Amino acid sequence: MLGLVIALGGYTAAESTTQRHNALFELTAVASAADARAVVADERARAVATANLAVADANVVQTVVGPDVSAADLAVLTDAVDHLTALVADVPDPAALSPSPSALPSATPTRAERASRGVTREALPTTDAEPTTDPEPTSDPEPTTDPEAATAPATPAAEPSPLTPSPTSTPGLGDAFRASSDAERADTTPDDDVAAGIVAAAARVANLSAQLRTTAEQIAAAAAEAAAAEVERVAADAAAAVAKAAEQRASLASYANGRVPAEALCAVGFAPDHQLRCDAADALAALNESYRATFGSDLVVTDSYRSYSAQVACSRTKGRLCARPGTSNHGLGVALDLGDGVQTFGTAQHEWMSAHAGAFGWVLPEWASITGSKREPWHWEFTG
Repeated sequence: MLGLVIALGGYTAAESTTQRHNALFELTAVASAADARAVVADERARAVATANLAVADANVVQTVVGPDVSAADLAVLTDAVDHLTALVADVPDPAALSPSPSALPSATPTRAERASRGVTREALPTTDAEPTTDPEPTSDPEPTTDPEAATAPATPAAEPSPLTPSPTSTPGLGDAFRASSDAERADTTPDDDVAAGIVAAAARVANLSAQLRTTAEQIAAAAAEAAAAEVERVAADAAAAVAKAAEQRASLASYANGRVPAEALCAVGFAPDHQLRCDAADALAALNESYRATFGSDLVVTDSYRSYSAQVACSRTKGRLCARPGTSNHGLGVALDLGDGVQTFGTAQHEWMSAHAGAFGWVLPEWASITGSKREPWHWEFTG
């Protein structure tokens, strides 16, 4: 009888220890599951925040660089943003992933549960310890309300919560419940597939935004460079024109009046039978453009460069209307005679010439004006 009592006492103690271990395992499993859900919720919340920043930046990029980049490039970014927005919209509320404390089952078995397990057990558990020889039977102590305090090792000071035990201190848990720090989780790809998908989509949006911003900057830089080059070209052309005009004046300075060779002169573009000093011909072409815009027709040139022999012939046929041979500005390629209304004072054409020709370097000499010593409304000279 004494042996039976001792055996029953050992069985009761062993059952109590097993029950406590089972309760601890259940409690840590529930706590670890809750911690895992909290980690998932945190990863998803971080992923959504990252996605929102990427979308906001993409919206700015689309607004700022939209006029500078191609519609095809913008469409790629727009599609990526729409995909990311759809992923975020499908994420459940992270708070729903974390169970409330009241939802966690109790890890301490009731007396009825212990009795039920005891009745249905078919074999007595064995323990490493030898049965005691104490004649006094050992009663089943009342289970404590804190199974960890009774059976589990003390929680290390570094652990943040008694609900997340060290894997090495709890048999059977292994690496399954090892928790990563916030810093470690922030530096790695989320373990949760939903969060990982959002982070990957956000990274693509961010990369496309950066590419578009770089493209727009390159386009703007190229445009600025082209504009600067155009300014330089215009300035160079103006400088070349000034240099050409100076060269042309100098090139004719070595020729006597009326003795300028044809190759040193330039033809009048709208009146190719006539020649002038090249800078005078260029200015006349610009004047004619303005005249044609007003009257719908070109200026009519009746005389331009006049050789020495032509000056002699003019003096013979027109007398005092022509300058003494060798002194006429026609012989220098800077004078011309015009018709088609310009040759008459008071006409619309002559009045327009009087008002606008000076802007192009052409003037009616004072001696040829209506109050001059020899009125010649058709005679105009280039002063540069």
